[in-house]
Amino acid sequence: MGAEDSLRQALDIVRAIQLDTPALDAVQKITAATTTYAADEGLTVFVSWAHTQKGWNRQMIQLWQESVATLASTLRQKFGIDADVDLFHLDEMVDWTRFGQRAVEQAGRVVVVLSRSWAERWSGTNAPTEGAGAAREADTLHGLFSKDQSAWQAKIIVAVLPDVDESILPPDMDRVPRVRVDPSNVDSYDDLVRLLTGQPRYRKPPLGSVPELPPLDPQRNLATLRSQLLDVRDQEKAAKANRTAEGIVQRERLRAQEATLLGIIEASEQSQE
Repeated sequence: MGAEDSLRQALDIVRAIQLDTPALDAVQKITAATTTYAADEGLTVFVSWAHTQKGWNRQMIQLWQESVATLASTLRQKFGIDADVDLFHLDEMVDWTRFGQRAVEQAGRVVVVLSRSWAERWSGTNAPTEGAGAAREADTLHGLFSKDQSAWQAKIIVAVLPDVDESILPPDMDRVPRVRVDPSNVDSYDDLVRLLTGQPRYRKPPLGSVPELPPLDPQRNLATLRSQLLDVRDQEKAAKANRTAEGIVQRERLRAQEATLLGIIEASEQSQE
């Protein structure tokens, strides 16, 4: 089976997922607020990914393709996010030499599905005869970074799928937000959807009024300190009758408190002169 046949088979699986109406209805009831928000904002998302990896057999390639297809389909069907991926256009007359670049430029957000192969395309360490599509998309992202670093960072989210080692992320992409997501588990999409739609887990409340606090009364404060000093001295007198080691320790502690209070009282008296 060729790569194109594998992609078509993955797309058929996605279409089957899309027809799961009962499950879709249940999720849509839970995520109605999120769906409405995304639609109102006109959010568009492009999913960038590398199709294969060195050492993978056909079955592993197929499972990877299915995961990426499910991710994009779930964002559309169950969260109302206008996500796009090359898998949705296999049977169209598409100029694949320009498809990825245009999609990256035109999308409001780009979700990069992390893999060792995509990281190699980003870093330019892949074999020059492999992965031209993902390499073009990565190059386009490099170009956007050169134009506006802040806009570039706001545009990209890295999605880390199950069994993918997060440490393979290129060091110069460490500043990009990344989330763990299992394409087959709807409950795992929360962090990704929040980032894409700008819906924080904890909303910052509006500022209240600054309270007006009365100034301290120096005389009242000084009287309190003197009362505390008398109390410590009374405790010290009572502790003299205790000749044990515990009594000695207690007297030392009380003497230290007495010295501290005397110093504070003296400083307070001098400040009022």
